[in-house]
Amino acid sequence: MTEIEQLRRNTEKAYNAALRAMFDLVNAITEERNYYRELCNKKEG
Repeated sequence: MTEIEQLRRNTEKAYNAALRAMFDLVNAITEERNYYRELCNKKEG
């Protein structure tokens, strides 16, 4: 395997890891938002 191929693979792995982390972060924010929304709805209701 050439150095360029190795670099491409490492870049691809880093990109995929960053993408997964971004989706995890969005999911965590969405869950937290939904939790607080439910909490506010219970207070009002």
